[in-house]
Order: sequence, then structure tokens, then C-alpha cells
Amino acid sequence: MFKKLIISILALSFVLNFKSYGQLNAQITVDHSDLTYCVGDTVWFTNSSTGNYVTSHWFFGDGTDTWTQNPFHIYLTAGSYTVKLVITDTSGNSDSTTITLTVNPRPHLELINDQQNSRLIAQVDDPANTTFQWYFNNQLTQNTDDTIYYYESGNYAVVATNQYGCSDSAGIDITVSGSSTTSPGDTLSIQVANNVLTPNNDGVNDVLFIVGLSTFTAPCKVLIYNQNGILVYRNDHYTNLGGFDGHSTSGKLLPAGTYYYIITSKGRKTATGFIDLIR
Repeated sequence: MFKKLIISILALSFVLNFKSYGQLNAQITVDHSDLTYCVGDTVWFTNSSTGNYVTSHWFFGDGTDTWTQNPFHIYLTAGSYTVKLVITDTSGNSDSTTITLTVNPRPHLELINDQQNSRLIAQVDDPANTTFQWYFNNQLTQNTDDTIYYYESGNYAVVATNQYGCSDSAGIDITVSGSSTTSPGDTLSIQVANNVLTPNNDGVNDVLFIVGLSTFTAPCKVLIYNQNGILVYRNDHYTNLGGFDGHSTSGKLLPAGTYYYIITSKGRKTATGFIDLIR
């Protein structure tokens, strides 16, 4: 009888321990469902395990670990990383799981100010697989080249994005000699600096240039019509950087010829005129 009782207790203990172990189910959730990140991103891990576990031990795959319940981690080098989570209950039973993260490189961006030619060059390690977005005074422009010319004082910034969707950015404050940074009033006329457009990216007559546009205190709207009176270009928040360069609003290359503009800005006199597009 006594032996049967001992055997029953041992069997019960085994069942309880097995049940406790069987209840543990280690699971990892991250904030990017595709498990893909860029160097320097903050990766947020969630311990979505089930069961009566009391400890969580994380291994990030780069030689570091933590006992935090829901940690975050930053990878400083591109590569593939296997992340492991081990959960343990009070009886010492444990369960584990792994996921593999891909960390892609960011473009290495250097913004070069070529003062002799009044231009900014966005230099990256792989220009063929990089796209560019330029901002002037925090406003997105339509310029997507790696080089832009500047004629006005203000803040110029560029965001470079590689084929992995990873980005780097840089900015610079430019002061152009003789360029006014403040407007004496908002009742001035609107002046266009050029009536000839030769968009070949040489910094001369590449865009329809509005004098002192950075000093305007209200958005500037530019409408461009062809000789048939058809609207081919519209920009309600015009900037000289990435302005009208012979492309339609949809990005279509416009043929050479004469075009007519209407430029308005609240508090200023409307400007009208023509521009000859030469190719």
C-alpha cells in the first residue's frame, strides 16, 4: 500500500511538471511584420508568450542579451540576426523560440556646398540605387537630382533613400549675398527673373525663377498654360528649388515653345507673362 502511494505521488508530480512544461509557449512579436529594418532603427520586441513563466531571457544575435520582459534594441551593423527568447517557469522548465531579422544599410550621405558654382551636391556611396528629395525651408520641392543650384538664402535639406528603403538626411543654411531674408511688406509685386527656360541642369535658366520668393509670407501659386490656353502646370505652393522646368504637373516632358504664366500670392499683385521653353 505504501509503495503504491509513493508511486502515485511520483506519477502525479511527473504529470504536474509535464503539464507545467506543456503550458509554456514562447512567442516573439516585433513592430515590423516583414522583420526588416535599417541600421540605427529601434526594434521593439514584445514577449507574446503564453504559460506561467516567470523569467524571459532575450538573445539579440549580436552578442548582447537582456532579461527585460519587452525590450528594444538598436543594431549598428547591417546583417542577418537570429533573435532568441527563452522563457522559464518556477520549476525550471523552459521553452524557446527564434526569429531572424534583416538589418539593411543606410546610404552614407554627405552634403557638399560648391560655393564657386552656387550648388549643393548630395554625395552617396551608391548613387545609381539612391533617390533624392530636396526641401527648401522645410517645404518639399520637386527636385530629385543629386545636385541642385541655389539662388536664395534659406535652409536646404536633402533626404537620400536607397533600394532598401533606408534613408539618411542632411541640411545646410545658405546665405546668398544680396538676398533679402525679410520682406518689407506683403503688398509687393511678383517679379520673374527670366523669360527663357533652358532646362539642362547647368544652373542657368533651369527653372522659372521668382525673385525673393523665400521672403513671401503667403503661398505662391503658379499656373502655366500652353499656346492653346490649356493648363499644363499647376503648383499651389511653388518654390524655386524644383520649380517649373519644362515638365507638366504630371511629370510629362513639354515640347519647346512659348508658354504663359499666372502667378499669385495673397497680398501681392498678380504677375502674368510668357516664357520661351528652349530645348
